[in-house]
Amino acid sequence: MAGRCSATGCPARGAGELMKCLSRQVDLPGEAPARVTAATFHLQREPSMSHESLRRRAGSGLLAVLTTAVLGLAAIGPAQAANASLDPANRLGDITLAPASGALSDTTTFGPTTLTTTTGCPVGYRQSSRVLFIWADGSQDATHLAAGVKVAATAGSGLDGNAISRTGTSAARWGSAQFPLDAIKDGLATYVVTCEVGTAPDGATYPAAAVPIGQAKYFSVDVRFDLAAKTWEVVPETVVEKATPTITLTGAIAHADGTVTLTSAVTGDSGAATSGTVELTGTYAGLATPVTGSVPVAADGTASWTSPVLEAGKTYTFAAAYRAGSNAVYTDSTTDAQTTVTTVAEPVPPQSTGVTVTIPAALSGLKFTVTPGDVALGQATLQGTSYVATGALGTVTVSDNRTTRTAWTLNGQVDDFVSTTDATQKIDADYLGWKPALVGSTNGGTAGVEVAAGSTSGLGSARPLAQAAAGATVADTAVQAGITLKAPASSAEGSYTATLLLTLI
Repeated sequence: MAGRCSATGCPARGAGELMKCLSRQVDLPGEAPARVTAATFHLQREPSMSHESLRRRAGSGLLAVLTTAVLGLAAIGPAQAANASLDPANRLGDITLAPASGALSDTTTFGPTTLTTTTGCPVGYRQSSRVLFIWADGSQDATHLAAGVKVAATAGSGLDGNAISRTGTSAARWGSAQFPLDAIKDGLATYVVTCEVGTAPDGATYPAAAVPIGQAKYFSVDVRFDLAAKTWEVVPETVVEKATPTITLTGAIAHADGTVTLTSAVTGDSGAATSGTVELTGTYAGLATPVTGSVPVAADGTASWTSPVLEAGKTYTFAAAYRAGSNAVYTDSTTDAQTTVTTVAEPVPPQSTGVTVTIPAALSGLKFTVTPGDVALGQATLQGTSYVATGALGTVTVSDNRTTRTAWTLNGQVDDFVSTTDATQKIDADYLGWKPALVGSTNGGTAGVEVAAGSTSGLGSARPLAQAAAGATVADTAVQAGITLKAPASSAEGSYTATLLLTLI
């Protein structure tokens, strides 16, 4: 039956007919039937009452009972069900209500006439769609739904994936028999349109009013009710004003290779900035093109940037600026942080030495070829599942004759071994390891730790051969290293070469 049961739609022609009327279902296109709850009643003839008086009295009595039934026993007050807090991760966007405000009424329906969103329900959340209120105390009405339930993918339902556009009782039925005035609480509420879990609507299945939203996706808008003034209004989203942070340069180090590392920190009233970037610019008088760079801000609000090799012996002035990007708390910095740093007078460029190895045809041995100045690994032997060959890196001496001795590190890193006859045959650089040791009893630095051969953390990455702390009292440090290669037994036959790169920073 199209339409809804009401007091005027159920003539008082006896209990049986009234109960039939009360049991009728609402059947609106694209919406779920909403059964009206019937109330029990009885008639009692008064001894002095005429037949006509009885009919009139019965009619008014039935009307009173019907009104109570349609209003959901309003005198008792609406039932409320607890609802867990809405999960922000499941929120799809805003709801737009029109009009955005109005009056409450005891006698007529009220509320918005249209409800729209910019998107529809996503795939996997198109079983049905309820419209309900979540009150400030986290509860929801266990009896009434604030608008018609959508159970079909009709235009405007959102269940077809298109934007929601609903009117009339599909947008709101506030103040009607389905959602009476006394179902409304004073204060702030969240008006929610759900997208229930499911691939597609079946025309009948949807959660009851008392069922919490759970894992359903949803759109929402805040609405404030003033029961004393009898008004309602949409509460605009509060725009959080972003603050301007302070950026400081907390460190500036000039390295032996001619680079400079700058460390900065970005903080404000709300603590450290957890995102954004720091942009840096360095220059000196007469420099045609300033040095520039940028680095992301870490979660603790710090950012560290290392420059390319700079001009030797120059005093650079660096400025650092914070760029907030999508940071929700802070805006761009308005004042740049500045510092000066003098580059080393004589940068130490990286140096390299060659490493060669030969994989024999038979499994009984492993031979390395050696060129003058290269590391000689000698004949390899098969040990278990690896070809093992050893050799020695000649003495490397670091001399530090600076007036002020800062810390330095001598790193070594090898590239992959490549066959000299077949470039497609390679041995991974991490199969090479070393064991550094100081030469002599007087050295300013210390030897690096041993790097195991045949592991996933070999010399394929930069590893310290030697290092010295700031303020070392001895200028020279001499170091050698035993070299070990553990190549897989499956390595192809042939001679292989690789380059070991030494870098002093």
